[in-house]
Amino acid sequence: MDTEEQFERFQLFFRDLGWTSDLNRIWDYTSSEPWVQLSMVSNDGAVQIWMYATEDDWYHLKMKLRGDEFLYFCCNEMSAVEKHILHNLF
Repeated sequence: MDTEEQFERFQLFFRDLGWTSDLNRIWDYTSSEPWVQLSMVSNDGAVQIWMYATEDDWYHLKMKLRGDEFLYFCCNEMSAVEKHILHNLF
C-alpha cells in the first residue's frame, strides 16, 4: 500500500467520526516527487491534525489538541503515526 492509499484509509476512518479533511499533493523544491499531505479537523473544530509524507517515506505529524497544546511526531512507519494519533485522542 502506498502512502496516498494509507492516508486515504486514515482519512475515511476520521470522516466516519464526523471530521472534515483534505488530502492533496504538495511540491517541495527539494524533492523530485510531490509529498502527500493530509489535514483533518474534528467536528467541533477543537482538534486539528496535519500529516505529510516525504519522498523518502518519512511521516511528519503535527497535532493541535484542545487549547494551545501541540504535539509533533516524526518516524518512518505509518503504523507508528496512527498509533500516536489514536493514543493522544482516545
